[in-house]
Amino acid sequence: MSDQYDSYLTLTGVPDARFLPRPVRALLKDRDDAYSAWVDAEDKYLHLLAPDWREQATAADRAAARQAVADGGDPFELSSALGKAEQDRPRAIAIVEDLAAKVRAADSKLRDAVRREMPTIARAIGQELAKAKDAYLAAQRKADEARQTYGAVLAARSTAVNWELGVFSDFTGATQASPRDAAGMEPRDVYQVPHRPGMPEVQAIEASFEAIGVRDLYGETGEPVHQDDPMVRVRAHNSGGVMDMKRSHALYLERQGMVTVLDADAA
Repeated sequence: MSDQYDSYLTLTGVPDARFLPRPVRALLKDRDDAYSAWVDAEDKYLHLLAPDWREQATAADRAAARQAVADGGDPFELSSALGKAEQDRPRAIAIVEDLAAKVRAADSKLRDAVRREMPTIARAIGQELAKAKDAYLAAQRKADEARQTYGAVLAARSTAVNWELGVFSDFTGATQASPRDAAGMEPRDVYQVPHRPGMPEVQAIEASFEAIGVRDLYGETGEPVHQDDPMVRVRAHNSGGVMDMKRSHALYLERQGMVTVLDADAA
């Protein structure tokens, strides 16, 4: 028998036990129990199986010899850790290799059974997939409805911002709407790819309102819109009236097609 030890051992990945017929589940348990026994044996004999087993045993002999000398004893009267390791290592290798062979045999038996029962297993997986699909679509419908409700309330909040800026656009009263950013556009990233619904989309929308001075989007403090930039003159498209407002607000409303900036330096 070779003095070399190869710890390589792989298991076949099989479907979850809930998809397996009862007899196949029993084979899975047998395989897993055999593998656990092999792992326990490897752990038990690790000091004999490790690549540096000889160095470990030699170091133990040296430490014991130094202690014996320090205690006034004779190191040659001590038993040798290296000698014991040389004697025990082949036995340890035989034990773990026998257990590994049992694992491989059990794994092969399990793999063959899974192959034979695959039509039944595939049917069980398909039935659970159908349930998962129904749950997924139901949750998605609720998420879509919530997103549209959020978009409608967001539109009302955006219109309220317009009123704060002196542009009295109509509140639509819509109960469902796709979310839009402060410029009335679909939120997109720097590559013009729409943000995924959920937190990425909401964060982009919040950032767009923050950029135009809306610091209390959710009505938590009552703080009005803030802009620390110069006043410019604009003409409102809905009334034709001319008014002054902050430059950033004017540019925002111009992008929405609600006003025309009359000050050339503001464009």
